[in-house]
Amino acid sequence: KHLKHLVESVNEGWNNSIPFTSTRPQPDYSVGFRREAFTDDQLIKQSPFIGDFITGDQSLFMATYYMYFPFLTCEVKCGAAALDIADRQNAHSMTLAVRAIVELFRAVKRAGEVHRQLLAFSISHDHK
Repeated sequence: KHLKHLVESVNEGWNNSIPFTSTRPQPDYSVGFRREAFTDDQLIKQSPFIGDFITGDQSLFMATYYMYFPFLTCEVKCGAAALDIADRQNAHSMTLAVRAIVELFRAVKRAGEVHRQLLAFSISHDHK
């Protein structure tokens, strides 16, 4: 019940996120906030930054059309360079996730509040 504002995603491309590189993230597992986590007033204030997410507009604040502000990703790989690949993919996903929070706080002139703070988590796992 206390997690009702969160939403999970499994192996889903972050199509609604503005890309950082030419490759879009597609974490094996991710967690963020669902739309219902925000009040109507908060959604109105976010709308200039989100656009029409249903038709595929890209945003700094969204990963998928239903996930806002992702903060956890997990990658599971197997093979010789498994952890290196998983770490690199997690780093890419979390770059977008942290960028969203930083840009939100910059927009309201409060970037100092997130300076040197933990904003996201990632887990990399291999077959061993």
